[in-house]
Amino acid sequence: MYVYVIGSMEPGPVKIGWSSHPAVRLKQLQTGYPHKLHLLYQHAGPRELEGVLHREFTGLRTHGEWFDFGAADPVSQIEEAASAYTRERSRHIEIRTDRAVLRGLWKLRLSLGARDILDQLAAMHDPDGVVEVTPDQLGEYLAAPPATIRHALADLDRAHLAWKLSHGRYQLNPTYGYRHGERNYEDLVKRMGPTLRYRKIPL
Repeated sequence: MYVYVIGSMEPGPVKIGWSSHPAVRLKQLQTGYPHKLHLLYQHAGPRELEGVLHREFTGLRTHGEWFDFGAADPVSQIEEAASAYTRERSRHIEIRTDRAVLRGLWKLRLSLGARDILDQLAAMHDPDGVVEVTPDQLGEYLAAPPATIRHALADLDRAHLAWKLSHGRYQLNPTYGYRHGERNYEDLVKRMGPTLRYRKIPL
């Protein structure tokens, strides 16, 4: 998910919004808009960041999610505010060890299918915690019908244990797939910091 800034290349109001597909949102906004719009900026982060930016620039709001920065560069100001938010959140990030996750896994009420798929993903992931496998392949491994696989993957996504990146590619949460001190763990957690804050396992 991304916070995005959409606006014209000329001075004027810009929209600060939040979407999983900012480019698609750009096309939607362009319909009926008199000037050519551009995706000026995007920053991966939770919806909370959108609210932080809206409050930060509330004095510049024209209407809804549109803000007028006048002659100033909106992107540099928004980028600075978003970076400050990310740095502050990084100081408070709470990452659970895999042992703590394993102890509390029962609390998530995962289906048997979800537990089976989680075991498969934990055994198959690459150094970045990514697994290349399709739902059909998972169904073959587990001898399970498509509906079971579909519901199981939804369970894992809801619990932030694993989620779909694109067709046939899934991200395993490294706080489940790795142990503290294990090779790649610290670097991976650092690189995925903003995502893991959003994808915190609800235990």
